[in-house]
Amino acid sequence: MTTGRTLTDRQALDWRESWSFTDRAFIEHALSVLPEHEVHEPSSGGYIAANVNGRIALYVSPGYVWWPKGTWAAAVDASLLPGGLLDGGEGDGTMWAKLSTFRGAGRPDTRRDFDPGVCPECFLQLPATGVCDNH
Repeated sequence: MTTGRTLTDRQALDWRESWSFTDRAFIEHALSVLPEHEVHEPSSGGYIAANVNGRIALYVSPGYVWWPKGTWAAAVDASLLPGGLLDGGEGDGTMWAKLSTFRGAGRPDTRRDFDPGVCPECFLQLPATGVCDNH
């Protein structure tokens, strides 16, 4: 038994407010090529998945769509997304597609946009206001 909640296709399209019109159109198309399916969101809320005959046919995360075996990806019109379909690199037909909200993995950018400087009197770094808290 799956914990979480079952979604309609409409609810799946509304799952993330940040998705663009193109993202929603692509997800709607990806769901439409599946035969009778059930969409669910696990209790973690990290993704939604569409099952066909009890097997996951595709995952939709906030930033991408992923077909674990690629079976249903072959029926998708890749021209609906600017990046098209990408090979998952698993050697088993796994495919994925970036949505407009895709953020690559990696270290966050911790650089500052500006350097507020150092207080000339106490030599401590100034806050973002540029005014020393000690004076």
